[in-house]
Amino acid sequence: TTPPTIDNSGLQNIDIQCGVTPDGTLEAWLNNNAGATATDTCGDVTWSNDFGANTDVDCANGNITVTFIATDSCGNTSSTTATYSIIDTVNPVLTIPGDVTIECTEDTTPANTGTATATDDCAAPNVTFVDTEVTACGNTKTISRTWTATDACGNSMSAVQTINVVDTTAPTFTVPADITVECDVDTT
Repeated sequence: TTPPTIDNSGLQNIDIQCGVTPDGTLEAWLNNNAGATATDTCGDVTWSNDFGANTDVDCANGNITVTFIATDSCGNTSSTTATYSIIDTVNPVLTIPGDVTIECTEDTTPANTGTATATDDCAAPNVTFVDTEVTACGNTKTISRTWTATDACGNSMSAVQTINVVDTTAPTFTVPADITVECDVDTT
C-alpha cells in the first residue's frame, strides 16, 4: 500500500527556444521524467505524465506545468511537477525591396515601390513601415522608408529602403502661331 518514493534532487525545468532548440529536447526531458527518479520497496516503478493537457503557450502565458506520475506494480502512485517554457528571443528575418528611383508623377506606395516580407521561427511577424521625407525642389524628394518586422514576443528587425522621387521630364508649353502685324500695332 506504500506509494513509490520520488527523488526530486535532479528535477529540472527547461526553456525551449521556439524553432531553434533541436528536435528531441522536449521529448528527452519528458522521457527522463524531468530528471526525477523513483524507487519502490516492493517492485518496479513505471512513469507517465500529463504532457499535452496544456500545450497552449505563448509569450503572454509562459510556463507549462507537466505532472510526472510514478506508479508501482500494485497501482500506488506518487507525483511531481516540472515546467517547460517555449521562449522566443530571436528576431524575425526581414527582406526589404531594393532602393528605387521614380518620377514625381508616380505613386510612392509599396504597391509601386516594393513590399517587404518577413519570416519568423514561431509565427508570422507583423510588417510595418514609417516614411521620413526630405524635400528637394518642386515635387521631388527622398523618402527613407523604415520597414520593421515584429513577432508576437516583441522581437523586431528594421531596415531602410530609399525612394528617390525625381523630375526628369522637361516642362511643356504651347507657342502661339506666327502672325504678321503692321508696324504700328502693339506686339505685346
